[in-house]
Amino acid sequence: MIQAKEIDGELWIKAADFHKAIKDAQRPWVGLTDEDCDEVERWVEFKEEGSDRIQTSKLVRYIEAKLKERNHG
Repeated sequence: MIQAKEIDGELWIKAADFHKAIKDAQRPWVGLTDEDCDEVERWVEFKEEGSDRIQTSKLVRYIEAKLKERNHG
C-alpha cells in the first residue's frame, strides 16, 4: 500500500513509493511447485489414513501461506 499525504487538499505520494509499487506489480506470479503439491497431497492422505479429517480452512490457509511466501518473501 502506498502512503499518501494531504497537502493543501491534494493527496501526494513519494516517487520512490510509487516506483516500488510499480516494480512489485510487475513481478511475475510464482505458483506452487510440483513438490509443494505433492507435500500437500501427502499431508491430506496422512490425515485421511488416520481417520482425522482435515479441515478445509486449515488446508486453504496452508496453501495461502505457501503462495505468500513465494511471492512476497
